Amino acid sequence: MLLLGMMRIFTVYLVEKFGSHWETDWEEYRHEPGTKTYWGYSKAGTAVFMLLGPLAFAFLVTLSRLTGGFQWRPLLWLPTVAVVLNVAMVGAAGWARQRLIDEDAIRRNWKHAITRAGEKRKKVPHGG
Repeated sequence: MLLLGMMRIFTVYLVEKFGSHWETDWEEYRHEPGTKTYWGYSKAGTAVFMLLGPLAFAFLVTLSRLTGGFQWRPLLWLPTVAVVLNVAMVGAAGWARQRLIDEDAIRRNWKHAITRAGEKRKKVPHGG
């Protein structure tokens, strides 16, 4: 979600500063009813990270079995709980993406920053 948030900051900047046609077209595309099943950006990232936790745990158990030392002990409850919490948190973050990454706030901040930066550039004399 942090990487997605950074990406959205950059893409909103491209729209606000340069009127990026790609980003405005992409935003309209995402609002089309048939695109809700599109598996890009956050859905794909969420799926990958939800799969990585259980795979890491399965690797731990497989490695333990292959070495002949696998025994279900109370200590294994810790990684089990960690995997379940990881999957739940990643799923919740993917579901709450719209609340976590407020593109309207990003847009307002960029408009304000671009305006202020333009005013500062006007105050600096040319050649100095």
